[in-house]
Amino acid sequence: MPKPRVTRSDASDAAHANDANDAHDASDAPDAPDARDIDANGYPRMELTQRRRLWPMIKPHLMVFDGPLALIIFLILSVGIVTLYSAGIDFPGRVEDQLRNIVVSFVVMWIAANVSPQTLMRFAVPIYTIGIALLICVAT
Repeated sequence: MPKPRVTRSDASDAAHANDANDAHDASDAPDAPDARDIDANGYPRMELTQRRRLWPMIKPHLMVFDGPLALIIFLILSVGIVTLYSAGIDFPGRVEDQLRNIVVSFVVMWIAANVSPQTLMRFAVPIYTIGIALLICVAT
């Protein structure tokens, strides 16, 4: 039930009305979180004995990839692995090495996707400079 709007002329009447509404609101929803009970991340504040569910904490970090793009990448990688397996059946360990490289590349891609754009802009010039220096080292 919404609280009545308070004007300056009926402040004393509103104080009594708010007291009555507060008592009524407390009986309606005893578990409703107050604005003071929400932390900076938007989660409700918890007691020390409560446990936070794992999926709501992990979901923002796992959902950084675009679904259709990830599906296309997975399909291309699957075709590549099947092709490598059929062509390299005489070379043991080739497919396992390629799968390891794919897993490492996905971990690096996940780390890069979780870095904020502000952090990337802050380190863009030093990373570019290091890349150019490495290219010069390889060319000489």
